[in-house]
Amino acid sequence: SIEKRWQLGGGGSYNFFKKKKDFLKTSLAMVFERSKYKDSIFNITHYNGSFTAEEIRGIIRFGGVHTISSNHLIFRHDTWFMQGLRNSQNYRWHSLVGLQVPIYKVLSFKTDFDYTYESLTIAGKNPFGNQ
Repeated sequence: SIEKRWQLGGGGSYNFFKKKKDFLKTSLAMVFERSKYKDSIFNITHYNGSFTAEEIRGIIRFGGVHTISSNHLIFRHDTWFMQGLRNSQNYRWHSLVGLQVPIYKVLSFKTDFDYTYESLTIAGKNPFGNQ
């Protein structure tokens, strides 16, 4: 039920580990976010009466790529958490975990698990994205 969302901010990343294609890093950022919704009644009553929600967010992100068994299996992961700093009830997080099996130079099999949770939703809507 989000019509438009934009963010403006900045942050930084730190690589804990880097070797060829493998890496492990974390990031911290702070952004201003504005979201326009299709309705003005929310599950968090603080936002009721307006079609837009503005929030300053602190973001922490953690991710990496790890090659296992001499390039025969590649494990990827990326998780971030965005906390509202003005309203602690307004947060969301996202995780992506994937496995890739290279078959040939230009061909591989890849599968991903992608999960998102958003605490602020239109009233009556499931925060996991399903009705």
